[in-house]
Amino acid sequence: MDYAPFGAERVTEQYGDYANPYLFGGKELDTESELQYFEARYYDNRIGRFVSQDVVFWEIGQTERGRALMADPQQLNAYAFSRNNPLRYVDPSGENAVDMVKDTIRQITEKASQAAKDA
Repeated sequence: MDYAPFGAERVTEQYGDYANPYLFGGKELDTESELQYFEARYYDNRIGRFVSQDVVFWEIGQTERGRALMADPQQLNAYAFSRNNPLRYVDPSGENAVDMVKDTIRQITEKASQAAKDA
């Protein structure tokens, strides 16, 4: 299997009898709805959007997380997947996009620092 950035299937070739239940984002497909469950809500990879509103929108103006959401224009679409930039961000739970570039750089820096201390 190979996917376009928002999860639409590009290559669907399968060899043998093995059927991998995990698809785009490592999530299983609900065969009845043909949607993928991302722990907090369902995602339609054909349109690149979640089909229900992000629960954090219920917190706008009421919690710190809700106020932070208002400061980020990319988070204002309650149905968006990974801040509308799936090449840089992932959204494993359906609740919060994670910046993979920053996360990877942080991990490399931490490992380099630890290696320098150990040397």
